[in-house]
Order: sequence, then C-alpha cells, then structure tokens
Amino acid sequence: MELPSNYNRITTKAFTLIEVLIYTALTAVVGMLMTGILLSVSQVHQRESASTEVTGQLNFITQTIGRLVRTASNIEITAGVSTSTLKLRMQDSTKDPTCISLVSGTIKLAEGPGTNPNDCSATTSDLTNSRVVVNALNFKKFVQYPGHDTVSYDVQMTYNSQNPKAQVQRSLSSAIARVSAATFDSSLLPGNTTYEIGQSGSAWSKAYLGDGTTGGPSYTFGNDTTLGIFKVAGTSTIGFSTQGLERMRISASGNVGIGTDNPSASALLDIYSTAKGFLPPRMTTAQRDAVASPSTGLFIYNSTTNALNVYSSSSWGAVGGSLWTASSTAIYYNAGNVGIGTSIPAQKLSVAGTIESTTGGIKFPDGSSQINVVGLRDSYRNLVIKNNTTNPNYQMNISVDEVILQDTSENPFRIANLSVTADITASGANGLDTGSEAASTWYHIWAIAKSDGTKATLLSTSATSPTMPSGYTFKAYLGAVYNNSSSNFYVLFQMNNKVAVNQVNVLSDLSSASFASISLAAAVPSTAKAIMGYITTNEGADVRIVVSPNNSGNEIGSQMFWSLVNNRIQGGYNIYIITAQTIYYRTAGGSGSIYVTGWEY
Repeated sequence: MELPSNYNRITTKAFTLIEVLIYTALTAVVGMLMTGILLSVSQVHQRESASTEVTGQLNFITQTIGRLVRTASNIEITAGVSTSTLKLRMQDSTKDPTCISLVSGTIKLAEGPGTNPNDCSATTSDLTNSRVVVNALNFKKFVQYPGHDTVSYDVQMTYNSQNPKAQVQRSLSSAIARVSAATFDSSLLPGNTTYEIGQSGSAWSKAYLGDGTTGGPSYTFGNDTTLGIFKVAGTSTIGFSTQGLERMRISASGNVGIGTDNPSASALLDIYSTAKGFLPPRMTTAQRDAVASPSTGLFIYNSTTNALNVYSSSSWGAVGGSLWTASSTAIYYNAGNVGIGTSIPAQKLSVAGTIESTTGGIKFPDGSSQINVVGLRDSYRNLVIKNNTTNPNYQMNISVDEVILQDTSENPFRIANLSVTADITASGANGLDTGSEAASTWYHIWAIAKSDGTKATLLSTSATSPTMPSGYTFKAYLGAVYNNSSSNFYVLFQMNNKVAVNQVNVLSDLSSASFASISLAAAVPSTAKAIMGYITTNEGADVRIVVSPNNSGNEIGSQMFWSLVNNRIQGGYNIYIITAQTIYYRTAGGSGSIYVTGWEY
C-alpha cells in the first residue's frame, strides 16, 4: 500500500542510561547550588537582623546613660574604682537617686528613693529586652574640675539566639562628662550679679561640701576665701573663721566655744578672752519691765541702776541684792544670816553640806587655826562591835550612828547609820581586804566608803594601810578582833573606844624580883592605848606586886599591890601601854597570875 505523500514518517528513539545519569547529576548540582545560595542569603539576613538589634540597643543604652549623667546633680560612685552599678543624684526628688545596673544579663533602671532614702528604688525597668544578653557592664568615675566629672563605661552585648551563626556580639567603650549644675539645674538661677541656690517650693534637699580648713573654709562669702565655715578634720565639729582664724566652734555634742577651740563639756556656751569681756544686754528699768513674759534666770544690765539684774520667779532683782556691799576686792553683808545649802540659816553662817578648806584651815576667835582634821579623824558616835550571834567564830556585827572617814589627802568624809556584818571568810567590802584567813592573827576593823556615799566595813591585818576595794577611797579605824589558834574570833564587846573580853591569862608565874616584860600579843591589839585586868596570888609572906607601863616602876601609871588578908592578893588594874602590846611587873614574895579583861583605844 502506498502511503500518502504528506505523511511524514515518524520515528522514535529512547534515552540511553548514560544520558539519564548525566541529567540526574546536573539536576542535583543545580539544586545544591540553589540551596546553598538560599541558606547563605538566610544567614546573612539573620546576622544583619542580629547586628541591627544589638547596635540599636547599644545606641539606646548610650543615649540613656548620656542623658542621665548630663542631667545629674552628682555622680555618687567612688572615683577610679570600677563598678557594675552607676548611682546618680538627681534634682527631681521623685527620681533621686537613679541607678543603672546589670542584673542577670539585663540592664535595669531604678529611679527614686527606696526604703532608705539614699538607696535606689526597689522598682526597676528594663533598658534592654530579651533579644540580647548583656555580658558585661562597667562604670568608672574620673574627677575633673568642679561640675565636670566624667563617667566612662564599657558594655558587651550578644544577640540572644541558639544559632551560633546568629550570635552577634558587640562591645562599646565610651565616656560622658557631667556638665556644671549651672547649665541644667533650674534651681540654680544666674542673676545679674548674684546667684541663687534653690527656689521657693523647689529647694535643694542636700548640699555636699568638702571639709575645708581654718584658713580655707569650704563655705566662703564673695571673694574673701578666709571668711566662712569649715569642718574640723577628723571630728563632727563645725568651725567659723574670719581673716583665716577660727573665731567660734560648735562641738559634736552641741557645746559652743567663742574664742576657744575646746569648749568645756559642762558648758553650753564657753567664752574665752584675756583682753575682752562679756557684755549682756543693756536696758533701762522701763525697758526691762517691758520685756514680755521673762523667763526665770533672764539676765540683763540695768543702765538705770548700773547693776546686773536677774529675773527670778516673779520679779527682777539685782544680782547680789542690796544687802551686799562691794569694797575693793572685798564683799560683805552687814545684816541677817547667810545660808549655804539652806534657806533658813539659824546662825551668821549656816552650811548644809561639807566645808572645804584647801589652804589656811579654819581660824578661831583666839587667833588659832585648825588646818587638819586632828580630833575629827576616826571619831565616831555610838560605836558597837560584837560577835555575830549566829556565826560568832568568823563574823562581827558593827554599827555606828556617825563616823568621820578620811582619804589619803586627809579630806574628811562623814557617813551615818552604818550597820553591817564583817565576814572573814568573804573578800572585799564587808570581808577580808587581801589574802586568806590566818590563825593567831589580829584583824583590824575599818569603816570604808566611796565618794558617792556607798559604805561598808573591812577586815585587815594592817592597822594603818588596809588594801582598799575598788572605788573605796575613804576609811576610818574602828577596832580589832583576835583570830585564835583555832581560827575562831575572841568573844568581845566594844562600846565606842572601850573593849571587854573574856579573861586572857598573860602570865602564870609571878616570880621576877626585877622588872620583867609581859607580852600581850594575844591579849590586846597593837593599837590599844590602855589595858584592864586583874591579879591573883597564892598565899605567901608579905606579897608585893608592881604592874607598870615601863620597866622602872616609878612612872605615872604604875600600880602596886600588897597582901592584906592571908598574905594573898586579888585586885584589878588599869594602866597605860607605852610599848605596844607590852607591860612590866615585879614581885616580892609569893607567886600568881595576871589576866587581861579588856583595853581602850
């Protein structure tokens, strides 16, 4: 069959395997290239976005810090020391103080006072958002000329992304200078020739000045830099200077000194001068009487009467009163009685309290002078010393209505109604002055007192200088008690200066024809001035005994005893003691004993 002439012969041909593989490879390569291109474009976009975000927040931080520093009244951080918190003092009390700080990767702003007015508010706002992390924030203050301190700061910020390719990090170092307060504080207003600090209703809350010195006060006036106010170095004291010299001072405790840099602590106002006096307000009587509601103690000079006047309770009176007359260096009072410490003096001079004479003493009508307290020291009224009823072996009861004590300078001190128990087992006041209890020892009894009137007793082995407990400065000797070989007190009773004891045998063999000494060491104290006792002898022929304060037997005070009945002697004696704790005796015929029953001081 013959095909049509317009029929085109159609032929088909298949791809070979090599052609398919080549096509597939080319397609893969082109796909990988396109994917790489798309990823690169995406990463570039992410880094640009991250960089833009970090840069934008750095710029915002820079602008915020700059604005706050430039408008601050003071940069309150330590100069030269790096810190992560910037504290600024602001004129606006609602924003004072202001703090910028780094907290957990976020820069925060706190404005206004917190619980403590000097601390920043606990309420904060974020200056950076969560899209960035602040790795570091440091501030440092540099002191420039007044009003132009500079703050340098370093910030390091990273874009907050888990993709390492997008973690863009930027660092910024800059510095901001605080301008003078005159350029920004509306409360510091320049005038034509003067400047005003503060405004009505908008005053500055605080002003901080340097300490200054006497010759260069920190607060001065005009061009006179030697006139002003300063803080005394190392103290809380204010000084006032004129011509570079201190003229007045107010101490930390409020004492005011004029003409002195050391005002007395006991004086609210201390005025010192060797060339000038104190001049009180001067007014006439009419002007004085016109003073409204004068306070008691108000003091003026009355130019009408030429006298100092003081207001007391309800009326004005001349200082010293009209009864006093001044003549040269003397002042005298011709009528009435004078009372010191009493409003009703019964004599020409009545004193309720202690009279002290530092020199000269007291002069009597016969011209003699009493310059010490001889006759007063250790004097007492109604003194009683006896063993304690419950504990007689180691306690003594002491009572006295009145006793005069003295200190080491012989200044007298009176105490009254002393009634205490002295215990040798105790230490200090109302006990033993030092050491521990000793047997066969005399213990002297002292009344002691402090200057504030605190009173007690003291036991001491010393009859002249006991060891005084802390704070006790006055003492008076009262008596003594013997602690025997068994460490038990002798039983005694003392009334004023007389002492009675159970009989003590001081000599059992009266056998010496010549004067011999008798030791009284265990019978009477070394302070005893007289001794009392009795003598008894055995039967003998014409017995004679002499008891004497010395070894001659011929001096006043010796006593002689002789037999009358049955050639025996029994009699009492009372003689002086010249040698401490010692008397003497001699006998003719017979023998016997001598006993002690008491003594006198």
